[in-house]
Amino acid sequence: MSWGRWKNRTKFGVRTDPAGVAKRTRNGRVFASQKEARTYDKLMLLEVSGAISDLRLQPRFPLVVNGTLICTYISDFQYIEEGKEIVEDSKGFKTPDFIIKWKLVQVLYPELTFRLT
Repeated sequence: MSWGRWKNRTKFGVRTDPAGVAKRTRNGRVFASQKEARTYDKLMLLEVSGAISDLRLQPRFPLVVNGTLICTYISDFQYIEEGKEIVEDSKGFKTPDFIIKWKLVQVLYPELTFRLT
């Protein structure tokens, strides 16, 4: 495999050249991956149809333990479905940092429903 194929990519293999960015762009927003962009497309259709409401992108959740801010978890999407608040993340590759934050946010925010796609 030649270097030329990988030189315009992030450490996760996401293309950073104009063609790669165009594939991840929806409504002027550039998403971290094509999978996340497809999830956004699906959620937008659900919001237009009325199945979900209050779609938010990149909501932040401070992870505080014993009064100390450990870190902040940034999810991909948050919305309301059938009266429940849903937090959804699109992941193709789960890093060790993500796994720890994902478990911690579920413990600290039990009133929310979490989905991983």
